[in-house]
This record gives sequence, C-alpha cells and structure tokens, in this order.
Amino acid sequence: MMNDLKRVLLAVVVAVSFAVLIRVFVIEAYRIPSTSMKPTLEPGDTVFVYKWGFGSTKASQVPNLGTVIVYNSPKEPAKDYIKRLIAKGGDRVDLKRGEIYINGNSIKLSGKSGLCHEEVIGQIKFDGCWDPPILKDFGPIIIEKDHYFVIGDSRSESVIPWEIILPQAIRGIAWRVWISVEPTDPMGAPESWFSRFRFERMLKRVE
Repeated sequence: MMNDLKRVLLAVVVAVSFAVLIRVFVIEAYRIPSTSMKPTLEPGDTVFVYKWGFGSTKASQVPNLGTVIVYNSPKEPAKDYIKRLIAKGGDRVDLKRGEIYINGNSIKLSGKSGLCHEEVIGQIKFDGCWDPPILKDFGPIIIEKDHYFVIGDSRSESVIPWEIILPQAIRGIAWRVWISVEPTDPMGAPESWFSRFRFERMLKRVE
C-alpha cells in the first residue's frame, strides 16, 4: 500500500514539474487587458505565447520583423506588454497621421473605409487602426544598433504606445488565441460568462 502511494505521489510530482517547466520555458498563456493591439487582438483574449529561446541575458534569437511579441517594458520592468516588432537597429521610423514609415517608405498597402488600413512588414500583413485620440506624429527616430522598435496595431494614445527594446526583453512570440471572453461593461447589465464567450476567436492564429 505504501509503495503504491509513493508511486502516485512521484507521478504527481513529475507531472506538476513537467507542467511548470512547459509554462516557464516553452508555452505560457497571457491575457490581453488593453486595446493596444486591436484589431489583431481584442481585450479579453488569452493568447498562447511561445517562449523557447527567449528572455535570457545572452539572447541572440530575435523574431522576424512583423511578429507580435510579448516583452518586458524598459519603463515598467515588472510588467509584460504585447506589441508588434516593426524595425531593427539602423532603421529610421516615422509616424505621420497614424501612418508608419520605415526608412522613408510607408508600410501601408491599401486604403480601407473607416480608421484602418492594411499594412505589411516582411511577409506579414495586418491592419493598423485607431480610435480618437490618434497617436501624435513622431520621428524620425533612428533605432540604435542591437535595439528593436515595437508598436501596437492600434495607433491611439495610450500609456505606452511604442517602445525601443533590447532582444533580452523579448519573452516570446504570440502564437494563437486560446480563449476570448468579452470584458464586462461596468455600466451595463450583468451578463453571464458564457454569453460573453467569443467562440469565433478560439485558436485564431496571431499574425
């Protein structure tokens, strides 16, 4: 009886340890609380983030430009942020009326109705959008060697709309939406968790 109990306890310890290792080094779920990555990610999305090879002090692995990443903010090291990696060391970045220019070239592809337009970085296409108040123009900003420029897909004013980071700050790559629950409206009538569940966003690839 005692041997059986020891085997069960050992199996539990191994399973828990394996789960912790997976979470720390391979894949972790992050909940999106803000609007900074709309429309790619919505508030209430929980995304799987691939972490293997990122976050060490000797990190040499950097995702491709255009990738959505989770990183430690230089301004708030205790917090993780999620934004799109759009420029590297030596690049010049400008923002004019919500439109991004890299080395003098707009990343805008085509016009869209409303406050959105299609953009491209490398092989990755996505929508850049904003709601008033629009993010103020800036630039030109010359990115230092071994540094990277990140910005949200939503070009509205926010606490940290964009940043310049080192590769060591990168925690991982946003991979897929796991679950998505629309946040509650504090001024509206109470709604059940199930009625706020956005099934259409489940397992949506983050691009």
